[in-house]
Amino acid sequence: MKKVYIASSWKNRHAVEMLTALLRDLGYEVLSFIEREANAHKANFAEWMHSQDGKDAFSFDIHNATTADWVIYIGPSSIDTWAQIGAAWANNRIIVGLYAHGEQSGLMRLMVQHWFDDYRDLLKFLKSWDKPPKKSLKPYMYYNEEKGADEGALLIFHYTSREAKLFGWHNDPGIVDEFVNARARALKLEPHIMKQATSTIPHEVGSPESCKSCLLWGFELDKNGICELCRESEAGYTFEENFKSEPEAQNDNI
Repeated sequence: MKKVYIASSWKNRHAVEMLTALLRDLGYEVLSFIEREANAHKANFAEWMHSQDGKDAFSFDIHNATTADWVIYIGPSSIDTWAQIGAAWANNRIIVGLYAHGEQSGLMRLMVQHWFDDYRDLLKFLKSWDKPPKKSLKPYMYYNEEKGADEGALLIFHYTSREAKLFGWHNDPGIVDEFVNARARALKLEPHIMKQATSTIPHEVGSPESCKSCLLWGFELDKNGICELCRESEAGYTFEENFKSEPEAQNDNI
């Protein structure tokens, strides 16, 4: 059973309770801060915050935000809620959000991988992603073909390079300014790449293991964190020329 944590503010209590009921009807285990703190006495918040109950509430929120299979953000919400989103993002959780007028977050809203204006669309999305995958995830290097992968590349696990390209385009607009320049290159299924997958559904790896010398990722590293190219040669090279890729990448792009 997939675990879902809803991150939101008490002012959105009714929305949290209704979404909790809908998700449980679909078979999800929902970890509710509303239910956890329903009987908490907060007449003096400062005192409650430092009480054992307050500390337990903090642990409940942080633990579930960083370990749940899905984290759902309901906006607009508080600073505390965005702190939870930050913790979830740092732990590679899958984060989706319900957008509402009055949302005050700026650049940090990029931590939410998928935004929805309607809760029904969000539920359809969850159900579609929870279907057993027909294919296995494969690693792809997503980058700006015009600038080259040396200027920045993402590690994305998806089913095909077409889907990886669209995933990168929608979720990381800073890499490519025009879709025509987007490239998703299939990588070989090597252990040092595959071990970096953090989910069984399509996702991006926030910080791939990188060489301490050239700062590029994708190469097998020695115990000192140095790639083979940096060990064996002082000559210049480009990421694309030396990186092992699958033939699929040559003709499976949009």
